[in-house]
Parts: sequence; C-alpha cells; structure tokens
Amino acid sequence: MKVEIKDAAFGYKKFNLFEHLNVVVPAQSVLTILGPNGVGKTTLLRCMMGFLPWREGATYFNDKPLSSYSHRELWSHMSYVPQAKQSPFGYSVLDTVVMGLNATAGVFSTPSKTDYEKALETLDWLGISDIARSNCNEISGGQLQMTLIARALVSKPEVLILDEPESNLDMRNQLLVMDAIKRVTASRSTTCIINTHFPEHAFMVSDNTLFVGHENVRLHGETLTVINEENIRRFYGVNARIVDVPVADATHEEEPHAQSETPDAEDVRVSATSETHAVLDGANNIYESNGCAGEGKSVEHSSCAAATSVGAAKTHTHERCVFPYALAQS
Repeated sequence: MKVEIKDAAFGYKKFNLFEHLNVVVPAQSVLTILGPNGVGKTTLLRCMMGFLPWREGATYFNDKPLSSYSHRELWSHMSYVPQAKQSPFGYSVLDTVVMGLNATAGVFSTPSKTDYEKALETLDWLGISDIARSNCNEISGGQLQMTLIARALVSKPEVLILDEPESNLDMRNQLLVMDAIKRVTASRSTTCIINTHFPEHAFMVSDNTLFVGHENVRLHGETLTVINEENIRRFYGVNARIVDVPVADATHEEEPHAQSETPDAEDVRVSATSETHAVLDGANNIYESNGCAGEGKSVEHSSCAAATSVGAAKTHTHERCVFPYALAQS
C-alpha cells in the first residue's frame, strides 16, 4: 500500500513544526525518519496516522485520503508500534498479541480460538513463542518490544508504522528488531515507516530516508544518497565517518585459535596494510582509506566490531557503519 503526505502542515498555536510537507512512500518499501530530539518525529507519525489533525494537507493511502476510511477499515490496513514502555498490567504476551486483532472485531466480541492460533503463529514466526504465557510486566525490554511488533503484525497489515522500535535496547535486541523488520518487508510485502535515532539502522533496512531538522528543515531521498557525512553534520551537529567495514561471511566458520582462547593483540588488530575500507565523504563520494576510521591507522578490532554489530546495509561482505567522533563546530 502506498502512503503519501501531500502539502501538509502542523503546529501549535502560531508555530508550525511542518509546512509544505510532501512525502511519498511507495508500496512495499521502507522509509526511515531521522533527526535530533525535539524536532517532531513522533508528532509527524501521529499526524500521518490521524491521531493529530493536519492544519493543512492530508495523508493518503493508495491515493485515498485518510479521512475517507472508517476506523475499522483503516486499522485493518495499518498497524502501529509505539515506543515501548514497561507495562503495569499483567496481560500475558499471548493475550497482548491477540489485542492486535481488536480493530477488526465487533464491539462486544471475544477472542476466538482462531485468534489465538493467529497470535501463536505470529509469535512463532518472530521466534518468541517460548514467552507466550509470560506476563508483559515480567519480561525484558527486548522481549516486550518484540511482543508489540507481534501485536502489530498479527493482523497482517499492509502498512506498519514504528516509533523508535530499537530505543533502550542492547545491541543484540536492536538487531533482532531490525531483522524482524527486514523479514516483514521481504516476506509479507509490507510498507514500513520507521522513526529511529540510528542512521546505521536506516542503512540496514530502508529504501528512502526523511531527515527532519529544526526550523522546518527537511531532506528526503534515497537512503544511500542522503545519509552522508555532510548531512549528519547538518542535522545532528556532529562530525562522523561513514565506513564500509568488511565482515566475515555468516555462513563461513573461522578456524579456532589453536594456542589460546585469548588471541594476541596483533591477532585482534585490523592492520591498515592488510585491509582497505571505502569511506563516504561529505559529498557522498566514495574514496579508499586505510583503517576503520578512515585515517590510515590500524584500529582495535573490538571497537570496530561493536559498531558493525549495529551495522547497516550489507554491500556483499561489508556493513555500512556510522562513527560519530566529535561535535561539529558552528
């Protein structure tokens, strides 16, 4: 399902957060929204879904204005994953996922056996069926986030909107969430719109990116084009390197160290003479640079691996990573 925002504006009192906003998200594509705190990224999602009214313009789903959809019809096509907060209620994971079918149920209807089967199937598809009977106020933050994603997916939406789905999660759980999003778009042909603080996650999953800044500054385009060092400096006020980091093929098992469980320092160091990395400069031009940070120096493997773990779009045997290293000078 195609999602489109046409000539939209929203603000509070006399101040407009957005003006003349035009964005098209093609069907079965992924849009990531990037920008610093306080610029209205969550507000943008809320306007897009009709939770807040646009001052001007409108949201369209398959060229049909949002206002023309009934509540049930709209939420049979769309699902929303809000920012995860620990639940004070003792609903089970399974019951929480079943709630994702409420939008298409009657007012006084109760969940059916088929509803619970759909919920279990979704939990199994996401690999978390083992926590189906656990209470939501007793599981980890990562498990709760995956539960909320399962709740959104159980109705098999054509549009999935997620607000910072990987925030407050450790690196492993961030990757689990990103993997779930990739699987949804690949196997279910779902259109996804994701609000995130992580440019490397945009590289990992998205086709297009919308940068949102202060004072109604915006930039929209293909992810691999618009996320560059110049634009990160422009919107976030930080200097960063964007680096294609070589990674081992996941299907290839490396030979174990025969001598010791802890390799020598020279074994865990990526040598500038043996590895070359492609770096994107501010103009998005690719040049060759030795060393992970692009400065012709050898880099500790441990620091590079940490960034790669949260890495972005694979280019064959590489992960595209973002390394912020200093505040930009005004």
